[in-house]
Amino acid sequence: MRRRDALLILLPPLSLLPGCATRRGMPLDTALFPHTTTAPEARLPGRVAVLAPPAVRNLVHEGEDGPARALQMPVGAIVVQAMLGSADAACSGDAQRLDAPAPAPAAAGAGHVATLVIQAVRVSCHSHLLRFIPLPVLGGLADQEFDARLAVEVTLLDALGGVVWTRSYDDGRQVWAHEWTGQGKVNERLLRLTHEAAWRLAQRALSDLREWVEADRMRPRSL
Repeated sequence: MRRRDALLILLPPLSLLPGCATRRGMPLDTALFPHTTTAPEARLPGRVAVLAPPAVRNLVHEGEDGPARALQMPVGAIVVQAMLGSADAACSGDAQRLDAPAPAPAAAGAGHVATLVIQAVRVSCHSHLLRFIPLPVLGGLADQEFDARLAVEVTLLDALGGVVWTRSYDDGRQVWAHEWTGQGKVNERLLRLTHEAAWRLAQRALSDLREWVEADRMRPRSL
């Protein structure tokens, strides 16, 4: 009986065996964003637009190994929504999503203080062997750690559509699971981590936007 129990521990779930993985789609869930509030007097005047090309909006990351194998995460949609929600909270006017850049004359009349263009979204996932316990006959028992990393590249356009800057934001390595984490918890943890990481990156972009707006207000104007 003890030998059978050991075999059950060492054999991977069928979903992790080659050819046995079933794709599992995960949803965008705005309730998972750690929403922040901005006092009305601290909000930026006007509206901010968020532009994301189709390749960014439709980006879906599919896990390749470990407990996230075949797990499909709508990373692009999550990042875009995080940027919209952050801009909405930081400005007095509603944030607007753009699917295509507006020509300069149209941009000037759109009433946007600025436009944040999400140029790229990058996702990387890795596994790390923490320890290996050798066992007679059966080989051994491995304990692995899985991490994910989310990064975005954002361009800021002024009210006329001119480029102000392009910056990269990286949330760093985030550990989200171990080898023997239950599948239900794996899905929940990775989904929550992705939403939280996207929100933190959006907050950093909005902080830089605020800094530029305040500096631009102080800039001398020619009469």
